Amino acid sequence: MQLAARISASPQFRRTAKLRDFLLYVVDQTVQGQGDTLTEQQIGRAVFNRAADYSPSEDNVVRAHARQLRVKLGGYFAAAGKDEPVILEIPKGSYVPVFSEKPAVAPVPAEGPALPRAFVRGPVPALWSTTAIAALAIALCVLLAVQNGGLRRQIATAPATTPLPAPLAWVFDSERTTFLAVADSSFGLIQDLAGRPATLDEYVDPEFWQSVKPSTRTPGDERLMRRLRSRELTSYADILLTARILHMVDPRTRVAIRFARDINPRDLNAGNFILLGSSFSNPWVSLFDRKRNFRIQVDSASMQGRIVNKNPRRDERPTYLMLGEDGVPGATYGLIAFCPSDGSSGNALIIEGTNMEGTEAAGSMILDPQSAHALLAKAGVPERGSQRVGFEILLETKALAGAPSQTRVVASRVAGQ
Repeated sequence: MQLAARISASPQFRRTAKLRDFLLYVVDQTVQGQGDTLTEQQIGRAVFNRAADYSPSEDNVVRAHARQLRVKLGGYFAAAGKDEPVILEIPKGSYVPVFSEKPAVAPVPAEGPALPRAFVRGPVPALWSTTAIAALAIALCVLLAVQNGGLRRQIATAPATTPLPAPLAWVFDSERTTFLAVADSSFGLIQDLAGRPATLDEYVDPEFWQSVKPSTRTPGDERLMRRLRSRELTSYADILLTARILHMVDPRTRVAIRFARDINPRDLNAGNFILLGSSFSNPWVSLFDRKRNFRIQVDSASMQGRIVNKNPRRDERPTYLMLGEDGVPGATYGLIAFCPSDGSSGNALIIEGTNMEGTEAAGSMILDPQSAHALLAKAGVPERGSQRVGFEILLETKALAGAPSQTRVVASRVAGQ
């Protein structure tokens, strides 16, 4: 129980009361010898206050939280709990925690070059080992050269692809490079640790990265902050959307994928942009705030995302609050915004959400030709003609087992209307 108590008090579980309750409950039941009797329905009643006769097949609250709990546990033992001698896991397909000793790391031989552990297989003659590795490297280079040559020939002779749906087609042209910027999830975690949102000016200031400190100033948090400064982490939603976009565009199209931290302000003048993620994890989105009615704002007290509606119309709310967290059931929101070139920069397509599921829902809707056409028609956005019209579409979706579902249009804006 002491290990479970340390885990529940760690930064990974600071704002996840239900996950803490979940963890402590299943550990307590296991320690008392009741692990074999743990069921989804039992956990639903004890932890999530479900009725005695509720149906887990219709309400997946336990499964969704278990998935998130496994992620949080992995994060704990990779950061604050990296020195724990015992690891606590909840295997997939079960709710019974398993405790195991952390395996000892085999020492690297003192003599000779330090090789990755994957290459250490016992006593091997040094000369043979070096020769084999060199031969393997040459073989890989030859293989890559052959594959790259074949890929170039395929691209050169590739037939025209299916026309892209608007507005994706509006950010790809023959004159400009299209920069696809994925979110900086490390920056989002840094703000969580610091207990406050940061601005684009801070994001591009090297002194901010050196001076920002965690709000709790515990050794574990400070160690995690140092790691995040050098880590380039993005979200699953951004990887998924990037793969879909690259699959859709003509292979000959000039596309440059950028991590948000690697964007150069000069890039804004050089090409079109697709920005994935909100300003909380992709601060470059904030450059377009003045052109938009809807924007995502992070509350400094709760550090939760919400949609701010600057000029509410009839039947619209001034604020739309996200319910739940990443991977946890609840309402969340996605935004699709197209900002046409103003002469100082190229066209920009923004796909963002109040959390990962919101971003994924917005991207899935606008990248599918049929749903994109329906969305633009409902918002009154003209797709034909050379005129590129700026617009915003606000979507609400339900987070179900870490994935979006039941997405609907809440509001929209079209420039000039």
